[in-house]
Amino acid sequence: MVNSRNKGAAFERLICRELNAYAKERGIQEIARRNLTQYQQKSEADIYWMGFAIECKCYQGDKMLHQEKWWAQVCDAAGDQHIPLLIYKYNRNKPRFVLPAWTAIGQVLRHKNENHSIMIGYFEDLINDLDVILNNVYVSRS
Repeated sequence: MVNSRNKGAAFERLICRELNAYAKERGIQEIARRNLTQYQQKSEADIYWMGFAIECKCYQGDKMLHQEKWWAQVCDAAGDQHIPLLIYKYNRNKPRFVLPAWTAIGQVLRHKNENHSIMIGYFEDLINDLDVILNNVYVSRS
């Protein structure tokens, strides 16, 4: 039987490696690291990186969509200081992500508590489009 905590930690490490590879290619200094206090404190994200609160979920099954409670959890962890980013994977499926839609479109749709409007895609697409998303995020914050 698979230990779910080990499985989740391994998935978090994989996501950190992917984000750090992206950052290294672009000369970004901020390193994605697992947040180990998540096990002691409630409302903590798995990873905090570049203004994102990232929650990673790795579950058994063949579903495609995320669970609403996961999105609520990461929005709670993000609060007003971070942008929620959910990265999830079901067995034998590619990782997917969930973000507020305004991060892809920019300031036009940015309103407080606008995190209910989401976009979903494959994690590899997120990595490919992260330049645009980070630009939209930082432009809307200034």
